[in-house]
Amino acid sequence: MPSPSVSPHVAVWPQHSGDELGDARQHADTFARVFAQVYTAGGWHIVAEEGSHLIDLGLGRVVRRHYRAGRSQSSGLILCSQRPRFIPKEAVSSAQHILIFGTNDEEDLARLGGMNGLSSKEIRAIVAGLGRDYHFLHVNTRDASLA
Repeated sequence: MPSPSVSPHVAVWPQHSGDELGDARQHADTFARVFAQVYTAGGWHIVAEEGSHLIDLGLGRVVRRHYRAGRSQSSGLILCSQRPRFIPKEAVSSAQHILIFGTNDEEDLARLGGMNGLSSKEIRAIVAGLGRDYHFLHVNTRDASLA
């Protein structure tokens, strides 16, 4: 993994060894270190595909800290997940842009509804009507617009 001061700023998911418990420890240690380096260096934006897996690894506290304090370091965090209910509330409530693809899971929809005064009922109705292929709802939480 390169130093945060060296370009490009890329971290690669650690290899799986087949030892599930050992892999979980290695991944948790690796990502905790990445988050600490990014926060300290400042000016980074992390994109975590399957962001809910970071929570599964026990990094919820690290993720929440980055959402609360990362802005002061000009750092951002983008979590992608097929299960919004597992994403920390700080991620949803502090997000400026949320892209929602179709989901019919009530707990996922409950997490996504009601952001910054947006109508939970309206978001649910739009998401329920989304097509399956490349259709999504863009929620801009700063100006409460839906597109």
